[in-house]
Amino acid sequence: MPHIVCGCQKLVACVENGYFKRLYILDVQLRESRLRKAGIAGRARMASELRDMDEDVSSLSRTLAVRTLQLEMEYIFSCLEDEALDIAQDLKGAGYLLLRCV
Repeated sequence: MPHIVCGCQKLVACVENGYFKRLYILDVQLRESRLRKAGIAGRARMASELRDMDEDVSSLSRTLAVRTLQLEMEYIFSCLEDEALDIAQDLKGAGYLLLRCV
């Protein structure tokens, strides 16, 4: 039996996705702001901090990408499941015998 994701879980996933997107944007803005304020000499002193900020931005970017793909795959699965149910109902209504493979 296929796994069906309820509307509440989809809503939570969408909210999480929006949260990670906002965190990503804020991290990018923070990094860019610090770079602008630091100047050339400050950038050299901030090398370690910049690496850490880059890792944070990269991590959030990957998390956001995975969450987005999960939402898209759930949507596609839901659409395919609806289509399969429509086909099965059409065939049943036309008098065809449907055999279930176990």
